[in-house]
Amino acid sequence: MVQMPRMNQCAEGTAVDGSGRVWVVTLNRQPREDEQVGVNMTVSMSGGERKMSMKPSGNTELRTTDVYRLEIYSPEGELLGSLPVDYFVDGIYIKGDRLFLWDAMRGAKFYEYRIKEL
Repeated sequence: MVQMPRMNQCAEGTAVDGSGRVWVVTLNRQPREDEQVGVNMTVSMSGGERKMSMKPSGNTELRTTDVYRLEIYSPEGELLGSLPVDYFVDGIYIKGDRLFLWDAMRGAKFYEYRIKEL
């Protein structure tokens, strides 16, 4: 068994759009114990074949939270705006004019938004 040390988080991810704006999923607060999820990984060998499985652990049924916030910065680093996010976010991605926020552990889904020019 390997257990990683618990450290405070400050952001869940960053992405840059085609206009050079920086999008950051940051935290309003640290997740409470009942909001945390982890991954149990099992590795086994049988007959020279190695198998690995991963399974989320923790409260994977919880879907809403006030932990996250989406912040948008200009290419020069000026804060342009900030929006609350009321669900869990494990990653952020941008492709073209689409912003994707990924919830990997609680339903494994993407939330998709269109980026509009100001």
